[in-house]
Amino acid sequence: MALFGAACLIPIAPPATAQDDTAPAVAAFEDWRMSCPGNSADSCRVWQRVQVAYGDGLQDVMAVSVAPADSGLVVLFQVPLDVYLPADFGLRVDGTGERRVRYRNCNETGCWVLLRDDSGVLSSFRRGITAEAALSLVEGETVRISFSLRGFTAAMAAFEDARQTFE
Repeated sequence: MALFGAACLIPIAPPATAQDDTAPAVAAFEDWRMSCPGNSADSCRVWQRVQVAYGDGLQDVMAVSVAPADSGLVVLFQVPLDVYLPADFGLRVDGTGERRVRYRNCNETGCWVLLRDDSGVLSSFRRGITAEAALSLVEGETVRISFSLRGFTAAMAAFEDARQTFE
């Protein structure tokens, strides 16, 4: 049985970055990336595109990013459409302490979950090795998507350094 039905395998857009010679660099830290595409503190992001094997290649199934917001930092999850919204989004780190979070909204690119840093998610990501998201599909199936936290702490350190250089 496939991890996702074909209807759920849609492109997940990573944080926007330009593809020309003036594009800011994307720094890689194991499974995480850091970039500041707008060359400003508010444009800096730490992110990961989560992929699964599908056919002869890889398919994006979720994007996770850390970004600045008015009230500090937030963690954003972008997941495919066809999730059952009333079931909420589940997240646990290293197999413990699943928290359920409401979806913020859905649009043509997918459905979005926003966690403010005051929830302690960044601290748990820094200490953890793996995380797992739980999605309930419209058909009733629960899908669990594991993603690596390797490199997250180093990516966050680079993120904080980069943001300070713009301030």
